[in-house]
Amino acid sequence: MLPDGFTAGPLQWPFPRRFVSDGIVGFGYEGEVVLFAEIMPPRDWPGGQPAELKAEVDLLLCKEICVPGSAALTWSLRAATEAESDPEGRIALDRAAAEVPRKAGEGSVSASFRDGKIVLRVEQAAGFGVSPPPVFFPEARNLLAVDKDPEWFEREGALEGRFTLSHLARGTPLRLKGVLVPGDGSPGAVQVDVRLAR
Repeated sequence: MLPDGFTAGPLQWPFPRRFVSDGIVGFGYEGEVVLFAEIMPPRDWPGGQPAELKAEVDLLLCKEICVPGSAALTWSLRAATEAESDPEGRIALDRAAAEVPRKAGEGSVSASFRDGKIVLRVEQAAGFGVSPPPVFFPEARNLLAVDKDPEWFEREGALEGRFTLSHLARGTPLRLKGVLVPGDGSPGAVQVDVRLAR
């Protein structure tokens, strides 16, 4: 919740991780998770007065079992003419920001539906390699068979991954959306939002 006149952009999530437990595949996060959002105060906000920012968080904590949780967070924000120096905080924020997927370059990623499989093609310029292969996290639930690893191979100077449709999939979508992450889990993830050619 924001004070009157304040606006916020969409939450920017870091790329997720893939977890396998007793044959069940899930996507999520571990450890500390930092979400970014651009918050703009009104033009006439008096700098000397604090603004109270609030957030309600729902989460699911899993280890051997999963337990739902929630938290109400409050942060008092004050305007300043100069930014306070916090080198350690800056390093932590820069590290977290590097895990937010960037938009894929124009033409660097494409997708098609061939021979009953979804084929994701990644041009070399996107910076992904076949070893270890990248991991794709689809936005749509029940689209891909997450328990079956895709086949990745190099073809005509690009990287192609062939994905098996889930038995729960209801047809094929017009677009393929998700996040593509380097196989070693390093920063460099990209957002995928492309037309699914047929």
